[in-house]
Amino acid sequence: MKTPLNLFESLVVVAESQNLMEASSKLNVSQPALSVQLKKLAEGFKLPLFETHGKKKVLTPFGLSVYKEVKRILGDIDSSFEEINRNYLTAPNLIIRLGGRRE
Repeated sequence: MKTPLNLFESLVVVAESQNLMEASSKLNVSQPALSVQLKKLAEGFKLPLFETHGKKKVLTPFGLSVYKEVKRILGDIDSSFEEINRNYLTAPNLIIRLGGRRE
């Protein structure tokens, strides 16, 4: 299943806020756009990720498992990029070497 990362990020934000309005505000997308993202994400799974309780979106047991794994993976991605930034922001890696010919 090839799913864009932003759909997984949407899953995490909705799961943590349990409210589409609040989640859409945090993600800077409209509520209908967020609903479309969640629908696209749900199509990739055989079981439902969320149940609706009034105005709240609550993870199903299956959705909770997916959420935990996605949260871990996104955390690993963030950590990897932080490490790459640290490695390349050290003084030896900031030196630019230019070469030229005398003609």
